[in-house]
Amino acid sequence: MESTPAPAILEAIRKGRIEPVYLLHGPETYWHDAIVQALRDALLPPGDVMNFTQLDGRVAGAAEVVEQARIVPFLAERRLLVVRDAAWLAPRGGGSGGGRGGARAGSQGGEGSGRRGGGAVAGARPGSGTGQRGPAHPDTGPGPDAEPASPGGDAVGDGEEAAGGSEAALLAYLDDPAPTAVLVISHPGDVDGRRAVVRRLRQRGWAVACEPLRDDALARWLQQQAAAWGKELEPEALAWLLESGEPDLQRLASEIAKVATYVGDRRRIAAADLRAVGVALATAGVFELVDAVAAGRRRQAMDLLGRLLDANEPPLRLLALIARQYRILAYACSLRAEGGDAARLQQLLGLHPFVARKAWQQARDVPLDRAMAALEAVLETDVGIKQGRWPARIGLERLVWYLSGSSGGPGPAPFGSRPAAGSLRGPAARRAVP
Repeated sequence: MESTPAPAILEAIRKGRIEPVYLLHGPETYWHDAIVQALRDALLPPGDVMNFTQLDGRVAGAAEVVEQARIVPFLAERRLLVVRDAAWLAPRGGGSGGGRGGARAGSQGGEGSGRRGGGAVAGARPGSGTGQRGPAHPDTGPGPDAEPASPGGDAVGDGEEAAGGSEAALLAYLDDPAPTAVLVISHPGDVDGRRAVVRRLRQRGWAVACEPLRDDALARWLQQQAAAWGKELEPEALAWLLESGEPDLQRLASEIAKVATYVGDRRRIAAADLRAVGVALATAGVFELVDAVAAGRRRQAMDLLGRLLDANEPPLRLLALIARQYRILAYACSLRAEGGDAARLQQLLGLHPFVARKAWQQARDVPLDRAMAALEAVLETDVGIKQGRWPARIGLERLVWYLSGSSGGPGPAPFGSRPAAGSLRGPAARRAVP
């Protein structure tokens, strides 16, 4: 049985359907923070810190978590207990945290909200907080080769015996959770689906998949975020946000909050507003950059790249955006040759209509072999930067200089031989796009 998507759980909490235990897992920490905040809003009055406890899962084991969950609330009906970075639920072969048998140190407390900073909580009113988080400590659980000992069974080592006992204690708690507590176990990585605890949580519907949003789901979420501020995103503005890199929800929520404040009483948010406050600068610049590169306008392309880098846009993020744009361009070139249209491109890649139309226009001036050669050049640049052959900025400048050659297309040097203009599902197309 699979975990429930985070948006569905968040909606259920807002409607008052609250479970006694939640396991939050997955890389999108926005959902981790949003669900914790929604539970805090639903269960506790504002400012109640006596009944809100957070533990560092790299320090506190499952047995201690169960002990904390059994504590009665202070002058309230329920407590909220949040365990951050529950490394003891990670896959045994590659979980987060330290090695075997590390000493426990430190205490709970401290401020924090996960992998990414900033940003409004999903659907929450501007200004709501995200709670606390304990300091980082080495993992004290069993090493990657340890298997949990079953209750009453023979233990191979002390670490395995402790792991088995902790899992047994948590399993017992899941069968009889405290009616006065809501336990949230948060792990921003993968969890080991073979563990009995994870299987039990999934069977009960208490496991929550915190994954990034993409395509239509991301577009709906962006409009919902704007609506929470009383705003509406115009189509071009929505396209800029959709194409502004990896769908980091914390960052996108923060950028919508920024532009909503900027436009004041005006209801509609335009792409010009995003550019005015520096939102989606990289996306806008990359569209213009690819235009200049495709037309062989080297001076303009280098100037645009310099402005993006001087605005502190991370070079590797720019490289990823350039790779994505050339991948879209390569598909557009292929569809043009087959007699397709922009609507087919939009459907095939799940693009926003504005992005599909823009790529379709660019494809008129770019042969398919040039688009494929560009993807190969992006791959070579990415590998060169990561292997330390040149600094990231220099590598990106070399790439743009190469792609925008005055001959009207990329030449053979310095990135090696061109790939054949064959299937877009070939190695170059796959490897060049992060």
